Amino acid sequence: MIVTSIVLCCGVLLVWFAILRENPSFWRQTDGYSRRLQNVIAHTYLPLWLVNAGVLAGLCPACYSKAGGSLRYFVVEVCILAACWGLLATSGIISVSNNVLNLIHGKPFHYHDGK
Repeated sequence: MIVTSIVLCCGVLLVWFAILRENPSFWRQTDGYSRRLQNVIAHTYLPLWLVNAGVLAGLCPACYSKAGGSLRYFVVEVCILAACWGLLATSGIISVSNNVLNLIHGKPFHYHDGK
């Protein structure tokens, strides 16, 4: 349950990173974002996303193998896992949709104004 809660927090962080990462004003520093935050997001978004996906892939079978225990614990754990997968999918969709739009508009893949 503790690991799942940590993964849930990482999912929220990933959505925030994805929103900032795909925002052109973030890279132009017009909203007061620091270079340090830009570097953190540029270098940690994808590894954090992959680690989060891997941990979730490992947690799901572990949760279902304990289905014979407390039903209340199992239901709460499944709901939190569903929220984690939803957050992971949301952050991925935000990134992929921006890259698809870049390709449609003739810009390079992973193009960000001001970067």
